[in-house]
Amino acid sequence: ASDGGKVNFVFDSEVEILDVYTGKVAIKGKSGDITKKTFDFVAASDGAGSLARSQALSSVPGFEIEKSQVNNYCTMIHFDKATNELDPEWLYGFSVSPFVVGGAINGDNGPKDPKWFCMLGFDRKKKFTDAQEAKQCIQRCCPKILKYVSEKEIEAFSKRECSHIG
Repeated sequence: ASDGGKVNFVFDSEVEILDVYTGKVAIKGKSGDITKKTFDFVAASDGAGSLARSQALSSVPGFEIEKSQVNNYCTMIHFDKATNELDPEWLYGFSVSPFVVGGAINGDNGPKDPKWFCMLGFDRKKKFTDAQEAKQCIQRCCPKILKYVSEKEIEAFSKRECSHIG
């Protein structure tokens, strides 16, 4: 469905793919209402036990599911400086290798009050001894994000657990 070239994310909904070839889906929202729409592209990002993948498996000849474990880890850092330069409707790709992406979610007062985040990707579980080591890591892998983080946030980042993301 065209939305002026923008991507529309829908949360807290159940999606059933009605036709994997045409992109027709049924979306059941929190209210229980069901809406049917057709999309050019449907990304099945519903996890390892994906309903969308199992629907494709049952309706597309030759479709196979292969599961594997990948060494992808990440640690989140909060953007707390110069965010007025960023558009909260965008997801920013700051680096491909290592993977660094930033964006915003709605704050306590909705979209006019965004909460900014940035995910720094690693190929193994990463633990920092202190804030200085964390800052040096950021300087090496993606220095451009330093303009969006305070020393306080680097300190918090240095103590945050690195999570396995698949």
